[in-house]
Amino acid sequence: MKKPLIFVGSRTMIQSIRIIADLNDYEVIGILDHHYWGNTDSLGGIPYIGDERTLLNKDDKQAQEWLRTCAFFPINWHSGNQPRPGEMDLNLLRQQRIKVLEDSGANVINLIHPDVIGRGDLYHRYATTTLGKGILMQASTFVAPDDSRIGDYCQIEAGSFIPHHVTLGKNVLVAPKCYVGAGAHLTIGNNSYIGAYTKWNFQQDPSIPITVGENVTVWANSLVSKSIPDNHFHTDGGRIFKKRASNDH
Repeated sequence: MKKPLIFVGSRTMIQSIRIIADLNDYEVIGILDHHYWGNTDSLGGIPYIGDERTLLNKDDKQAQEWLRTCAFFPINWHSGNQPRPGEMDLNLLRQQRIKVLEDSGANVINLIHPDVIGRGDLYHRYATTTLGKGILMQASTFVAPDDSRIGDYCQIEAGSFIPHHVTLGKNVLVAPKCYVGAGAHLTIGNNSYIGAYTKWNFQQDPSIPITVGENVTVWANSLVSKSIPDNHFHTDGGRIFKKRASNDH
């Protein structure tokens, strides 16, 4: 019998995450999302069953029963873009939902596709790579078992490659087909987004670590050759510029 799992938030291509859950012996019983609860019945055949914020209500019997009996996984995501005035900040929304899960004491699991290259190595007794919680790894990704750290709530999309000596902070989103390594120690800060097909310049002196700060967006098809400060964009042409302060909240 499969274990009950509740998705927190909504996203397109929800079935790909549902399949990974099924392959990990979880049955998705519903979605908690206060933006849709009461407005629509389901997403991809999965029913909306409530407002995620009720998990913080100690007097809500249904929410407390879910916390007692179910696993949870946050599925809403963002693309690293800054919202225009009046638009919802999807990065901030994801962080808010992660906070709800943490403050409620929810049992947050990892969803790692069985086809992840080296999956068995990640759990081997000799592996020195460590994994947090709430991590998504899509099919055909690779994470080396040697001295890397994948932080809580990281999302690694299909076909991406994480070699040795890489540290991903909390809630780092790695888009498809990225090579997240530099031939040196690489650290990526919390709440950063790495665009599709990003690569690092392997000609750098491996004794020099590369640091990508917090809340950084690396554009798709970028070639990164140096460190990036907090709250900056790195463009596909190699330019680095600061994000608008008005959207930091």
